Amino acid sequence: MSITIFSPIHACLASCGLVAAPLLALISLAGCRLYEPQRYARFQFAPGAPQTRVLMIGDSLTYYNDLPGLLQQFSAGESAPIYIEQATTPLASLRFHWTLDKSVERIRNGRFDVVILQDFSRKPVTNPEGSLEYFSKFAAEIKKAGGRTIVFQNWTRRGRQDEYPALVKTYNLICRTNRRAPGPHRRRLETLRRGAPGHSPFA
Repeated sequence: MSITIFSPIHACLASCGLVAAPLLALISLAGCRLYEPQRYARFQFAPGAPQTRVLMIGDSLTYYNDLPGLLQQFSAGESAPIYIEQATTPLASLRFHWTLDKSVERIRNGRFDVVILQDFSRKPVTNPEGSLEYFSKFAAEIKKAGGRTIVFQNWTRRGRQDEYPALVKTYNLICRTNRRAPGPHRRRLETLRRGAPGHSPFA
């Protein structure tokens, strides 16, 4: 398979001991699915075939609806289609991925051309300094490994649309600090917010 689904939630639960059950209950109450099955068949690459190696790191906003598989499908007609891997865990922040799973090791050893980073949905609002810190740490590792960073800016949650300006402010700072441009998905979200006020993209 051309994708590795790594779920460090299992390692986290194992280390939590008696806290595992309350943690599972919390995740369930938050309406967060622990696992999203693949919706799209992954490409099979012959040895030495041209490919663009991509790693996606994030939480459920990255793995819902099999976003990694959909991204790969979009590249089907390219000269170097996407080889996709993901490190995704429900309710996980970039700090979690930095300290508790093997994301950094995979960046160092995976020869990825692109790494897409998505922090826990509200972290850029509730802890902008922490979000900036771990975006920057990951960006430095990705650059050191010869890859390119893409910042995946998420949307606000349903009922918390008032947080959007603070969210955008943090992501602008993250992009300026790491010399990244916001992805095109943000322009589309802004267009949707302005042109279709009756439609809610919020989770």
